[in-house]
Amino acid sequence: MAAIGVPNLRATGVAEDVTRPKRWRDAVLKGVPNEGVRFLFDLAFPWSYPGGPMAGRPAAAAPGGGAVVQDMSEHANGSVSLGTSGGGAVINYAGGGFDFSASALASGGLDRGIIAPASVLADIFTPFGGASQRYLFMMYLKLPVVADWQVTSAGLLTFASDKPYSTDPSLLNIGFGLGGGSEGQIQSRRQTALNAQNQSAVRAEAGDFGTVCQLGIWRNAAGQGLRLRSLTSGLAAKIATQAAGADNALDFSADTFAFGRTAAFAANGGNLMNGFRIYRAMVENLARSGRDPVAVLDADFARAQARAAFS
Repeated sequence: MAAIGVPNLRATGVAEDVTRPKRWRDAVLKGVPNEGVRFLFDLAFPWSYPGGPMAGRPAAAAPGGGAVVQDMSEHANGSVSLGTSGGGAVINYAGGGFDFSASALASGGLDRGIIAPASVLADIFTPFGGASQRYLFMMYLKLPVVADWQVTSAGLLTFASDKPYSTDPSLLNIGFGLGGGSEGQIQSRRQTALNAQNQSAVRAEAGDFGTVCQLGIWRNAAGQGLRLRSLTSGLAAKIATQAAGADNALDFSADTFAFGRTAAFAANGGNLMNGFRIYRAMVENLARSGRDPVAVLDADFARAQARAAFS
């Protein structure tokens, strides 16, 4: 991990000055073994978005297609996909994040959102220390208000995923349950074989709607977990756990992961993203880092609360 203000071989071609103290672009990166964090962005941190030289750097605004979202772990940057024209607003910038309100799914089954670099899922698939497919996905998002969950078409609206687990090699799909009676339901689906998956679900309480929440999804040797926790509601975290299960039998290493309005389940059309915002996300290879995912989530949650940068 490159330290701020400290030359390093990867960035400059000059050997790092190891006599100087290291600093990290984000506290979640500090001391992580084996460069375990593979992708990290924060849309309220100008270095990450809109990026570019500090002198003359513009204020954050609605992104154009192909806009760079800089990786704070300094492995490979992400980019913005707007798909093709599909009705409604595309992506706006508000409250320190990307706002997807009234954004229909892009035509042609393309994603709208932040596309992680291809190296991320390849690294998670490749065994490290004898273990594969051990990960932590962490993101901060604003949950829609109740009325925006109560749409007439029931189903699952994905907001972070790679490919549909039913038809393609895939690591993970994460989505909202839609329709009356499903308000506040968040599901994670980890593929184990074609059209086979482990599913977990948690459900927001009334006080969580319309608030900024941390969402964590993980798998390590101890098991799988899904956790939702609001930064401001004061309500307890919602958590679901299960056994680790078998590794996916399919090779998803060529996939890319998207955060936003994703096309993994393209049948969920229409303007169903009102009130949804995404601010910050991280993908960590737990086989590399060996970190306790819950401890990582707890520490980052406390920092995000104190920082109060997302609304």
